[in-house]
Amino acid sequence: MPVMVRLGNMNNNPTWRFCSCYFVAMTTIIDIMKSHKANGGHFFDKDTMRYFQSKCYPEVFGDYFITSEVSPEGEMRYTLRHFSREDWSITTVGDFFAYKNLSDAIEEARTLSGLPRKQ
Repeated sequence: MPVMVRLGNMNNNPTWRFCSCYFVAMTTIIDIMKSHKANGGHFFDKDTMRYFQSKCYPEVFGDYFITSEVSPEGEMRYTLRHFSREDWSITTVGDFFAYKNLSDAIEEARTLSGLPRKQ
């Protein structure tokens, strides 16, 4: 299944092209957003993000990333997400609003992705 990949050019301005390769490193949240949208996804649509008062943490941990949302009580909480390279879907890992602070969400994302813990 083709995916959108970011290619650099001489001016260091990224351009996007479809690629039929299966594994493409998703190094930024923008990479995930573009691939998800190019394959019909709506998770990152402005209306969806606005409805849930959701924001994406910019760092990506393998296929995992973190969003923040505002609870009905007005409290900022964090949710761990997974990007599937098989069907381009976004799923919630664990519970919605699972983390009270960003550092706990980051540690869990690093653990699940196999990245070493920060000292």
